[in-house]
Amino acid sequence: MLLVDIDRIASNVGKSRLLDDGIVPFSHHAPIDFCNGVTPPGPSREETWRVEARFHLPRLLAVEYLSLYTMWRGESAIKCVVVDLDDTLWPGIAGEGGFAPTSEDAIGSLRYGVYGGIHQALKILKHRGVLLATCSKNNADDLEPIWDGLRVACVEGMRYLLQRDDFVMHKVNWRRKSDNVREIMQALGPRSTP
Repeated sequence: MLLVDIDRIASNVGKSRLLDDGIVPFSHHAPIDFCNGVTPPGPSREETWRVEARFHLPRLLAVEYLSLYTMWRGESAIKCVVVDLDDTLWPGIAGEGGFAPTSEDAIGSLRYGVYGGIHQALKILKHRGVLLATCSKNNADDLEPIWDGLRVACVEGMRYLLQRDDFVMHKVNWRRKSDNVREIMQALGPRSTP
């Protein structure tokens, strides 16, 4: 079942601009400009609120119905999120010694800062069935101590931190990222390609 909250949709724009309650003595919660060709008594919507779009509420409802239908069909569902590593999952650059996962600053940024929030958001997506992959210009060997440090931090109480195995694929090399992302999409199957 898909539910449409008409009251919320009308409130977002302003009910007095959309519903006939303000210009007729009785209310039947209909759009102002839906009167079977009969002009309602009193000032028009254009005169009162300077609203010129015709059938605005039916258009808003149509957009809402279409959005819900698209979501229900899964046509625009996100299948995979590809993320960078340096300055995305952690502050600094792994290969240049710019991030030591066991340092006090690193622990603080992963516990209280934006980097921890990114880990949490991606972990929620993973639990909802979205695949995660990484794409980074790096040397794979430079990432080993960071993944190990994140594992230790996770054991020490930050269970929301992503681990290497949370990702279905890692593309760590010095090639163009667009080529790596294309390969990830091809490897995950035809439903992933645009």
